Amino acid sequence: MNEFYRIFGKISFPEGLAVGEERDSNTVAIARNGKGEAVLRGTSLTGAIRNSLKENGVSCDVIERWFGKALETDESESFGSLVRVSDVVLETGNSEVRVHNMIDRHSGAVADKALFSIQLLPPKTAGYLLIYIQPPKGVDASFILRALSNALNGELLLGGNRNRGIGRMDASKLKVLKVNVDTAEGFAKWQDVRYNDRCGKFTDEGESLVGEDLKYKLNLSLDLRIPAGEDLVVGYGTTMEGEQSAPQKVCKADGKVYWRIPGSTFRGIFRAWMTRLAKKDGFELRYQKQDDNDPDLIGWGGINSLEKRKNIQNNPALLNDPILDLFGSLYKRGRIHFSDAYSVAEAKTGNLQQRKHVAIDAFSGGFVNGALFTNSVLVGDVCFKLNVSLIASQNLETWKREVLWLKKTLNALNLGIISVGSSKGSGLLEIANWEEVEKKLNKEIEGGV
Repeated sequence: MNEFYRIFGKISFPEGLAVGEERDSNTVAIARNGKGEAVLRGTSLTGAIRNSLKENGVSCDVIERWFGKALETDESESFGSLVRVSDVVLETGNSEVRVHNMIDRHSGAVADKALFSIQLLPPKTAGYLLIYIQPPKGVDASFILRALSNALNGELLLGGNRNRGIGRMDASKLKVLKVNVDTAEGFAKWQDVRYNDRCGKFTDEGESLVGEDLKYKLNLSLDLRIPAGEDLVVGYGTTMEGEQSAPQKVCKADGKVYWRIPGSTFRGIFRAWMTRLAKKDGFELRYQKQDDNDPDLIGWGGINSLEKRKNIQNNPALLNDPILDLFGSLYKRGRIHFSDAYSVAEAKTGNLQQRKHVAIDAFSGGFVNGALFTNSVLVGDVCFKLNVSLIASQNLETWKREVLWLKKTLNALNLGIISVGSSKGSGLLEIANWEEVEKKLNKEIEGGV
């Protein structure tokens, strides 16, 4: 029996995404079609899915069998893809520009004077995803469907660097339609479905593709609230009003403006605190330089030898650094992701309070004459939603240790030991749903994967 498959449904990006395709001066511009609409290229999504399958243990031979193989030499074998992913036209609001530092891939450090900008599509950007799977007669597609379900149901992140806190895809509404094309009626139905898709008359047929959350993944939804009497500011450079820093905000696809704390902010804070916990537990870390004579090769684990690097790239576990294994290095991607955190309610000027400060001389510790500056802070009842996800280690002991470190870090944040953002605000946040989060963490620590 020969069966073809159609996967269709609405996907959304709760934190937005950056689908860069070309450079406009120093800015990575988003991809657009001939109508000027923002699009997520099918080739980009296919690459992300292939990489996700590889990270989930699917062999390269199996991936090439379904997604195609390029012609390497004149004598080598090549074949096309059995899985065809269409471009996704995105329903979105206005884009914004965000500034980032360029990372030197050879050292893992920030490159000197290398600022660049990316165009960012706003949170709640959505679109319709369409995938066709047409295997040859007699080829069972159940494996690839299960693999695609796992890839699309996990934390599939799109749009460049995973560390930015954006690009998380919600594919929970996808459905798969199975059609037996051995019969005349089935083949006619398949042709009708394809014709309607080309005409834009999409039908929502089939069964749900994705199931429950993956077994080897921990997802936490945190309600972060500014405690009474405290304030917060995560600045983003000098504002148009001349303030040295002010709370960040973003216009979502619905046209409403919300306060934002970047996911990269939480990533840096959690990485630093968990590094401290790992050091206290007696681990030798390559993440930290031991002295000034050590090479500044943090992303490479301080390893100069190209031969050793190549060996570790083939087997990242040889690096033997719990922090680089969890947060990622130049050998492999990290297994933890922090989304951008957005306020639950719309941004209001009533939550802003302006402060004046005097600049301090870095050498004398005294104030600089005439050097006044201002900044704004968030005050009042402001609550943020943050999503933290963790792909489990295959080692049970490692997994329990990582979850324990995460629990201790979250507890420190909740107790006010860890502060967020600029020192011009207290930076304290409390976890309003801490009991629920703690219960979920304890279940993982006690039960494991």
